[in-house]
Amino acid sequence: MTRIRPWHPLLLALYPPLHLLAQNTAAVRPEAAYLSLLVTAAAVLLLWLLCGLALRDRGKGALLTALAAVLFFAHGHLLGLLGGGATIATV
Repeated sequence: MTRIRPWHPLLLALYPPLHLLAQNTAAVRPEAAYLSLLVTAAAVLLLWLLCGLALRDRGKGALLTALAAVLFFAHGHLLGLLGGGATIATV
């Protein structure tokens, strides 16, 4: 039986830096995104490894890692929807 290998945590975590780069291609060279992509990929892979070892299941570790990545990158948006966070005073 063939086992499907989950890659969704890595793909979900790399989307926000790539989206940010795509929105700012006029102001930023693509080489500027290498470090953020590398750090994000390393952090997600490390968290995935730790969750997989702790839960003794790579699939469940991948699911937990994907949830953590989505919550991490959605934190500012959720805080803004709830009315919290820093506010900018306009004069």
